[in-house]
Amino acid sequence: MSANIPTIHNSLSDATHTTLFGIPVTYMPGRIALGPLDEAITNAFEAPVLPGFCDLITHGCSDGKFADIKTAGERTCLTPEQVADIIRFFFPQELPPIRLAACWLGKSSTGFAQKLAWELRTMVLASTTEIYPHPGGQLQVEDGGIWRLFEGLPMLPKPDDVY
Repeated sequence: MSANIPTIHNSLSDATHTTLFGIPVTYMPGRIALGPLDEAITNAFEAPVLPGFCDLITHGCSDGKFADIKTAGERTCLTPEQVADIIRFFFPQELPPIRLAACWLGKSSTGFAQKLAWELRTMVLASTTEIYPHPGGQLQVEDGGIWRLFEGLPMLPKPDDVY
């Protein structure tokens, strides 16, 4: 299952800025950012594209269960289902595999990244620990963490017992 993703340009000036479900969202082909464009999210936008994947750039809760959005001093925790709805807004037809450029969301085998993969029925690549997005775009996984691949298994029903 691979969506046709056009060539990626990393300039935020070319991006679409909107609000979905009360969350600031920045979109450009191949990249979606959730939350305000702070330094970490801006640096992650400069990361080299992983061919065939769409980057979802946001912050993650250290428990690995929620995307963590902070706006105007308020904290909003988004579930995998809510994030999937936002992704589907930009990819209403065929969904590409997703690279989560977010801390901790690949921490657990039944956590955020796996639930997102099941929800979207696509592969999700996520870090098990913090990610440091360097100026210039290198995504460095911290503290001995790794990038972990979660499969959505489109031919099987979504397991209900882990939600």
